[in-house]
Amino acid sequence: MVPILLVFSVCLDAVLGVRSSCQSKLARYFQCMVMAKKLFEALCVNLSEKPSTHWRQPKTKNMYCNAAVSYQPTIARIGEAEERAEGDEARAACNLAIAAALGSRDPEVIEERVCDS
Repeated sequence: MVPILLVFSVCLDAVLGVRSSCQSKLARYFQCMVMAKKLFEALCVNLSEKPSTHWRQPKTKNMYCNAAVSYQPTIARIGEAEERAEGDEARAACNLAIAAALGSRDPEVIEERVCDS
């Protein structure tokens, strides 16, 4: 679905261009995803209320209305775990590497996405 892919791209661009902590970037990313849901809903309502004779209007309306209904933003609570089990440190480091590599086209960074368990 095109709108959802566009949202991921826009939200990643918004986060990657900011100099801040990883936790701050992730919070900004999740906030962007929630705003995308609201955007899909608003576009669906707007396109439904203002019909047009242009041939693309019904297709565009259907695309945004489907996105408004089906898209579920990722919402996460970021913080330290109370107790860490064996292997949690490696998993946490892997998850941070994956989050940092999102959207990167650098081959070295892409290789780091694969973490050995």
